[in-house]
Amino acid sequence: LKEHGIITIPPVSMPGASTTIRFDLSTKDAFNLDLNDLNKKIELISTRNATFEQMPSDEKIKELGNLIEFMLKGKNGFASIDYSFSSNLIDEDSVIKFRKKIQCFRHSSKESINERNSFTMEQKSFLIEYGILLNVYIYNQISK
Repeated sequence: LKEHGIITIPPVSMPGASTTIRFDLSTKDAFNLDLNDLNKKIELISTRNATFEQMPSDEKIKELGNLIEFMLKGKNGFASIDYSFSSNLIDEDSVIKFRKKIQCFRHSSKESINERNSFTMEQKSFLIEYGILLNVYIYNQISK
């Protein structure tokens, strides 16, 4: 799991926040992760067939957004999935908000490039880890 970067998530700067958030994936209700399959999906949508580990931060953020679209978008728009397993910590609005926030990583207009350059490396790291969390959750819901 360390290899795929989902063991810890850098915290948002908050007083009293711990330095890492750890997921205990040994519990009986842990996600059934197939990281190889998820990484294959990332390579599939990558325009250069790169593995996730080979991508720079901006490309990782772009492809995490693309993967959400790839998994949820169908002929009749975006599919609805069950978010109750997350105890409503993840919902459709949080996925939409994430996709809107990272939209500048998916376009090359001057405005998008300027917006993309305004993110700090710490913010980009958080977006990557949060995007991985969202993608893993969505993957597990659609794979049922």
